[in-house]
Amino acid sequence: MQLPNYVKTALHIIKAAKYKAYIVGGAVRDYLLGLTPSDFDIATNAKPQEIIKLFSSYFLITQGIKHGTITVFIDHQPIEITTFRIEEDYIDFRRPGKVEFVDDLYLDLSRRDFTINALAYDEKVIDYFNGENDLKNKIVRCVGDPNLRFQEDALRILRALRFACQLNFSISEETKKALIKNKELLRNISYERINIEFNKMLLSDISRVINPYFDVFKVFIPELHINQIKENTNIIKKLPENIILRLSGFLYHIKNPDIILQRLKYPKKIQKNVLTILKYCDYKISSDNFEISKLLLDISLEDLKRIVTFKNACGDYLQIDYENVKVYTLKDLKIKGSDLISIGIPKNEQISLILRELLILVIENKIINDRSVLLNYVIENKKNTIK
Repeated sequence: MQLPNYVKTALHIIKAAKYKAYIVGGAVRDYLLGLTPSDFDIATNAKPQEIIKLFSSYFLITQGIKHGTITVFIDHQPIEITTFRIEEDYIDFRRPGKVEFVDDLYLDLSRRDFTINALAYDEKVIDYFNGENDLKNKIVRCVGDPNLRFQEDALRILRALRFACQLNFSISEETKKALIKNKELLRNISYERINIEFNKMLLSDISRVINPYFDVFKVFIPELHINQIKENTNIIKKLPENIILRLSGFLYHIKNPDIILQRLKYPKKIQKNVLTILKYCDYKISSDNFEISKLLLDISLEDLKRIVTFKNACGDYLQIDYENVKVYTLKDLKIKGSDLISIGIPKNEQISLILRELLILVIENKIINDRSVLLNYVIENKKNTIK
């Protein structure tokens, strides 16, 4: 395994002090898959206070010290260094109530979620749980008793599905049975954490898991309907890896998408963007520049681009010449609300409606965008425009 210099430095410092040190987890998995690891974790028999002493000349984050983790910054790169540990007495199906530091790598790896993540590396791969074999056979399998693993940390249910999506793996039969059996434990997991795993599935191949594990998704999105989801996964496959578009594809024709987005704690901007797509995705959009300019009075150009991308994934195949589309706002009009008030228009919501009507007429080239012309139009027609 080719290790970055900052990782080599960390390993050297620990080993020079006569402690054991191993690369563990995702970096080893990715290395065996032929991927480039994005981050590195080190497991060691050095206790947290000893790690702090060894790296006292570096910037440290000790927030995870209770669970044996010290984050060290070397060459501005973070690396988590964690003491070998075992965990007991899990609280609320998520957090261990008791952590005990040990001197045994096997015990440390035995507490991990899946065999493909229970791997270590120190000049060679160390594999106590046949993780390499599961990688070769493209299988996600729990370490030890899968029921116990999911009861310790229910988020592992979604992590199993996520790895199946991202790696194009299957889930072993015993892990699958335990996953479905324990699905209700997801009610103990915060929606913020569910959101993270769900997004990763959406941005990979969620079609691998949504149908066989539909009842798992129903735990946190009870509004789902199996027939609609089958159609939606076909749309998602045709969409680029963009969370706004993929979310829109997932929620297409699903009831109460606004409630779902709020429940899953999406930022308000993402909620707004998704709901805009869902509002206009069945709207017949003309390629006529005048019609598009009128539509852009209600949505942004970026909204329009996302809507067109979404509609194309649904089979509409629209082509819009964005470079020649003129985006108008009320500021482009040669009159303002104060001008309307000066000719006797009441100061109420009718002002904005009249200005909008005038702007549409300008866009359609039915009236000249000139202050006197616009005012005369209002004077001549105000009985019809004011309700």
